[in-house]
Amino acid sequence: EYIAPRNDEEKVVYKAFEEILNTDKISVKDSFFELGGDSIKAIRIISELRKMGYEATVKDIMNGKTVEKISFEIKTRTINTSCEQGEVVGKVDTTPIMKMFKEYNLKKPEHYNQSMMFTVDGIENHIIKQSIEEIVKHHDILRAVYKAGELEILSISESLLFDFYEFDYSKKSDKHKSVYEKCTEIQGSIDLVSGPIVKVAVFSLGETKQMMICIHHLAVDGISWRIIREDFEMLVEQIRSGNKPCLPEKTASFIEWSKKLKEYGDNISIKDKIYWEKVNDEIVEGKIIRQKSSGESGFSVVRFDREITEKLLTKCNNAFGAKIDEVLIAGLARAIGRITGQKKIALRNEGHGREEIHEHISIDRTVGWFTNIYSVIVDVSEDNAQSIVAAKDSLRGIPDNGMGYGFVNHSCMPDITFNYLGEFNSDQNEDIEYWSAGEDIANENIDDDIILVNGETNNGILLFEIKSNDAEFDRLFISRVAEEFKKAVAELAEYCSLIENNEVKTNSDLSDDTLDNEELEFLNSLID
Repeated sequence: EYIAPRNDEEKVVYKAFEEILNTDKISVKDSFFELGGDSIKAIRIISELRKMGYEATVKDIMNGKTVEKISFEIKTRTINTSCEQGEVVGKVDTTPIMKMFKEYNLKKPEHYNQSMMFTVDGIENHIIKQSIEEIVKHHDILRAVYKAGELEILSISESLLFDFYEFDYSKKSDKHKSVYEKCTEIQGSIDLVSGPIVKVAVFSLGETKQMMICIHHLAVDGISWRIIREDFEMLVEQIRSGNKPCLPEKTASFIEWSKKLKEYGDNISIKDKIYWEKVNDEIVEGKIIRQKSSGESGFSVVRFDREITEKLLTKCNNAFGAKIDEVLIAGLARAIGRITGQKKIALRNEGHGREEIHEHISIDRTVGWFTNIYSVIVDVSEDNAQSIVAAKDSLRGIPDNGMGYGFVNHSCMPDITFNYLGEFNSDQNEDIEYWSAGEDIANENIDDDIILVNGETNNGILLFEIKSNDAEFDRLFISRVAEEFKKAVAELAEYCSLIENNEVKTNSDLSDDTLDNEELEFLNSLID
């Protein structure tokens, strides 16, 4: 039943849903998750609400779920801007992910980037350049340099801001190869000590014009790219219209976040430390059983069709209120279990890191490398319900979504690192040519991940890359993981799509973590 927004607060939340979830005619009782919502989109909705003069938290969005319920949470909260709106300069406190970067001891630390290609047909180069300049001036972290293991943000006057290149490749015989090679060359030329750490290249290619932006990973992450894309599109429109460039208000600086995160790390509770010590002990049992190896490391791509992707994006919540990343991890655990026969799997999970800590800090429009990585142990099960519940409860039972993990010493690491980056919707459709932004990371750079499982949803297609950096897990093993992962995830997606919305509570839904699942089953039976 469609119910339109009935008051100002519902209209505000409705508008934010409509913008971020890319859909219209939303009923105030429609579920955020069934509309394709996740924690990353919740962060973007918070940003939209702020633009309209309201405030909310990720928890408000994720727990409220509907326009109707979320509107009650934002009702009395009007914005009181306390974030610095001027230039922010100075040294950044070392965060756990920055510490990890330093410990990688990369051969070419300067060539460890993230990048994105933009179609810029019909946009004059001077407008592109002016837009990028406004972005680098606004998002202070993009003016950072990295010296002696420390990240420091320079002033606008001290910083080189960004490098801008223009190429006419319209007459090149192999345009794709030429763009790839030039982008890789540019990506490898970042100077961490002197800067800039932002490089932009515009390629005139005849029928199209493409822009590559690369930024050193120390200053950017997946959510940051969504902010940068939105800002670029906004600035181009403003400049074209003859208006003064003006971006939305800043949220807290990355320097302020790093200080708050250090405070949090310095005050981790004894209970949390004991939790992570227990996880360390369990990792040994969850490490992958070694297989016979050909001595050749492996790489595979897993591509899910639109039907499976849609089910994962909109139906996961039907199964005990699960999220897409929980279902994906359940599928990965099942896949490994089918190959090795083990009953537990240890993973390093990459989270977006923009979590609530000891003190509230608004960072939904802050650019930077917020990623947090933490270990989790997941039970393997061939029963669909048990598999999803095991992954859900393991992940939600982690204190503060793993924010404390990087502040505790660890004696053992999982073999697999899992990272689901969320959903991206570019302006390009399937018929538009794909243009490579080159190699983000130098071939010589090998981090400590043994097996990497990285995925994202792009324009309605879920795609994972699985690769090993250890020859003990060879091409045949990685190929088998990819095959079983695709089967297992499809099975779980189908299960989620066929069951009615199951609101049965599981262990992680109750604040008393002393209850086990058998006791919960009994309590649920009483409610029924």
